[in-house]
Amino acid sequence: MAHRLLIRKMKETGMSKPQREFLPMDAIQKIALLVDSEMHAGQLKELNHALTIWTTKGIAVRVVELNFGRKAEPAWNGNIRGLFAERSQRNWLGLPKDDLMRQLNDFRLDVLADLTENMTASYICGLSNARMRAGVRASGEERFYDLLIQTPGNTSLKARLHQLETYCNMLKK
Repeated sequence: MAHRLLIRKMKETGMSKPQREFLPMDAIQKIALLVDSEMHAGQLKELNHALTIWTTKGIAVRVVELNFGRKAEPAWNGNIRGLFAERSQRNWLGLPKDDLMRQLNDFRLDVLADLTENMTASYICGLSNARMRAGVRASGEERFYDLLIQTPGNTSLKARLHQLETYCNMLKK
């Protein structure tokens, strides 16, 4: 049911285009990463390392933390601008509410990368106005992404970030 409602909402907002753009890494100026707020310390370290490299290259990085548990505090603040998406910003089907999408779309992103395997994150990608939407989830949610990152099984966050950068670098050739 949520899937059908999202497809209808995508059509209503003009987000139903089958494909937008493929952007090579050197053309990306603004990127946001959808992550689960319940990351463990090792994942936080891996993500922070990638964010440091990208900000050094002049890429404006945003982190969108999807809170599925009872956590009340965002992990990202300071020099990394983030968005903390709480349960109250999603409806009972898991679809993001309009205010959350408005906040995300105000970033005017080049790339929105879903590093989770969560259906809510897929929905957020599908409704985003990012120029390119990338994700690791493939089973049934292919229409929400422009670029699918192929990762075997239980791949680490570090490997997913590496694959995203590798795929984007391959696009410029």
